[in-house]
Amino acid sequence: MSKPEVIIYSHYDESAAFIEGLINNLGCSVRRCTNAPEALSLCAELKPSLLIVLNGCLLLNGSELIERLRPSSRHGPAIYVISWQQSEQAILSLLEIGVDQYMTFPICTNRLLTKVAELFNIKLQ
Repeated sequence: MSKPEVIIYSHYDESAAFIEGLINNLGCSVRRCTNAPEALSLCAELKPSLLIVLNGCLLLNGSELIERLRPSSRHGPAIYVISWQQSEQAILSLLEIGVDQYMTFPICTNRLLTKVAELFNIKLQ
């Protein structure tokens, strides 16, 4: 059985490395990227089941990333956003454009691991 594929899109290496370490502990294959074109390229190549974006603004500032990852005719990866607290309107906008989960920094690692484990039907120990 192949490992679930996860892509982390972030401009912040330290945060991405921390999240990568958590997700690796679940037995997932994790790749990181730092810009939207790279995220799209990796998603096309790897067909991940999960995209974690570490900054909600990366999706709110005119990015067409979600539209390109989830054309209406196909399913794309689940999309989780982890960001510093945003306004209620910004959070609603993220959910309306297709984000599946929104979490805030400082991140509750147990919540993130539980959400990822549920997505991939992995039993936590």
